[in-house]
Amino acid sequence: MASGADLLPVAAADVRQRVRRALRDSGERCEPVPTEDALLVASELATNAIVHGGGITAFRAEVVGGLLVLAISDRSDGAPTTKRRLPGDPRPGGYGWPIIQRLAHRVVVEPRRRATGEGPSGAGPVGKTITVTLPLR
Repeated sequence: MASGADLLPVAAADVRQRVRRALRDSGERCEPVPTEDALLVASELATNAIVHGGGITAFRAEVVGGLLVLAISDRSDGAPTTKRRLPGDPRPGGYGWPIIQRLAHRVVVEPRRRATGEGPSGAGPVGKTITVTLPLR
């Protein structure tokens, strides 16, 4: 049976907790503001994957040379978009992707394809992985 650390996160709070753990375990010096930015980006990525992408299918957080590298995969092959909001629009949301783009040093969106022997051959994308890099100092 998989340990709790091996299970995929199912909520934004789980992702934030794992990012905090990666930061702590890295031994890197992390400044408060970049750390809070990293947690916000992690939360927004997770929320987008859960709400718009059919759930988190893979997760990775690691600290390399003063940078947090965070990758979250989901089931949607659609690229994130920024919705143009009209003044007075009462619907919540629409701020996550712009926040991610503004705070992250680098953002890469990659389609994921079926592995050999997985599902029908020649099938199209089965989701995407969004990888962000954030400075911690």
